[in-house]
Amino acid sequence: MKKTLCAILAVATIGMGLISCGKKPENGFKPVESKTCDYTFSCPESWTVSYTDGMLSAYNPDDVSKANVTAFSFSHGQEKTPSAMEYWETYQKQLSDTFGGFTLNDVKETELSKRKVAHADYSVTIGDEAFECETILVIYEDNVYTLTLTQGAKTDLNSENYNDHSDEFAEIIKTFRIK
Repeated sequence: MKKTLCAILAVATIGMGLISCGKKPENGFKPVESKTCDYTFSCPESWTVSYTDGMLSAYNPDDVSKANVTAFSFSHGQEKTPSAMEYWETYQKQLSDTFGGFTLNDVKETELSKRKVAHADYSVTIGDEAFECETILVIYEDNVYTLTLTQGAKTDLNSENYNDHSDEFAEIIKTFRIK
């Protein structure tokens, strides 16, 4: 009897695992997650998902704007836990030091899952290429979580085929969760 019960439980467990592995996209979005990351988000079903240790990303392989969304977390390294807006000042300096052509367009405090977050809109230049970026900074316990949209800037060369993914990013932001 015990063997039969164990076999039934094993089959049920495997079956549930197979069902949960094949998650269907919700409203045209699919989950972006990894066992090594303590956060998740969803992206458009047509985008390609990429996993790297400690970072999740998704990108649109068919788009001339080179749109991609990345998420990662790291320790804020401060004695007192800063607010998202306070930490943005540190993060902005790092971006400015890293990218010579950094321009802040807007930063505001918003809410995500009942948490106050910093939502920044900025531009960077790398060599001859310009990029438009949006970043959400979330502070949770000792960690900073970032979710960033990066897309090539609209130019005369790509204006006919250019797609702005800001609306999609707004939907992606709504799906961001810390586990």
